[in-house]
Amino acid sequence: MLDDIGQIFDASVLNTADTIAVAIAIVMTIYMLVLLIPDAYLMAARRTSGTPPVVSPARPRRHAETRPLVAVQLAIYNEPTLAIGAIRALAALAWPRDRLDLMVLDDSTDDTTTQIQAEIAALQEQGIPIRLIRRSHRTEYKAGALRQSLAWTDAQYIAIFDVDYRPDPDFLARMMPALLANPEAGFAQARLTYHNRDQNWLTRAQAIELDMHADFDQRLRAESGLPWFFNGTCGIWRRAAIEAAGGWSGRSLVEDQDLSYRAFTLGWTGCRVDDVRVAGELPSDLRALKCQRQRWAAGSSQMLRFVPTGLFARLSVLQSCIFGIGILAHGTLVFTIAAFVLLAAATAAAGLPHAWLVAALLGAALTLLFWTKNICAALAILHTGRRPDLGFAADIVAMWAMELRLLASNGRAQIKGLLRANLKFKRTPKLGDAAAKPEIRAAYVSTYPAE
Repeated sequence: MLDDIGQIFDASVLNTADTIAVAIAIVMTIYMLVLLIPDAYLMAARRTSGTPPVVSPARPRRHAETRPLVAVQLAIYNEPTLAIGAIRALAALAWPRDRLDLMVLDDSTDDTTTQIQAEIAALQEQGIPIRLIRRSHRTEYKAGALRQSLAWTDAQYIAIFDVDYRPDPDFLARMMPALLANPEAGFAQARLTYHNRDQNWLTRAQAIELDMHADFDQRLRAESGLPWFFNGTCGIWRRAAIEAAGGWSGRSLVEDQDLSYRAFTLGWTGCRVDDVRVAGELPSDLRALKCQRQRWAAGSSQMLRFVPTGLFARLSVLQSCIFGIGILAHGTLVFTIAAFVLLAAATAAAGLPHAWLVAALLGAALTLLFWTKNICAALAILHTGRRPDLGFAADIVAMWAMELRLLASNGRAQIKGLLRANLKFKRTPKLGDAAAKPEIRAAYVSTYPAE
């Protein structure tokens, strides 16, 4: 008698769990498909009327109005292998010295400061208008340094660089016309490239993914009137836009995205100057890449709570839907995929009757995601004049291998971003010249935790 009751109870529990698992799988499949809507929309996007958001730089006329005072800011934190090269590249910018203010924002706690002090002193002796600015506390990380630095300059245009990027000397001369010709543009963004994209399979995987971000996602968002964001480096901000939007904020790990959306809410726009390209460094090992991608994943989730609601009022109903879904996709897609994979594994391990259906739903959703992203990547490289070939196919395979390897860590990071506002900023290890010296590379990378 008791055995019969136990069997009935077990069957009831099993049926309930099976029903719940299938219901969750259906909901998650629908949600994942919804998150792909922005990509489908952008595939059909066409350039809108008005001022082109993608501009070709023109040579400025040589009079005072076209050569305003520009502050060039370089944020540094414990970057001994890169700092000197970055400072020399900025010192070589071709701009009238009396209209240039080079600001090295150094929050370092190692010997980086000692190294750059000597370099800055040597440049000052040559008449280069460069200075070192240090803070007593690294409050709000890079955002805090950028915000505080505005009090140290009267410049109305602020160029911002990360330490691994090396602009050509004519960077300002080619970028400034974009802002001067577009008074509504809050910032101008150069096209980011990568000098080590062919270093190994991991750098090639990142490069094709970032090409898709620049030449498909951001380009078509700009052309279709959707908000997009400053990439954190190799761009010039109009000071009026920064101050009107409330300034830099360290409330999230993506201060560039946060400020961009606040500026767009007030009617400012951005312009892409794709003809100006600046090469930086991609993480060349998995440990460094995990550090970077966890920060991006957590920051994108944090932005779900910080996107200004007023921004939606400036968009049409369709644009609001596409933009809102895009924000959800950036902030939850990795977590959703990771959760779906765990659900499929759990139903299979528990031997639930409809485990096959859960697995089939996961497979269908991932297949559509796979081909959607592949098409977006192909459209991105076609825009640059290249054609998909065997090399492109190999890079796509590498990209998906990378995404699979980062799935768990990025999923955890998105959960942290959803649950916590104050997260520690972990800088991405960049090696510069140390990449060719195994002993320096090992010592340098070992100082950075993966989590």
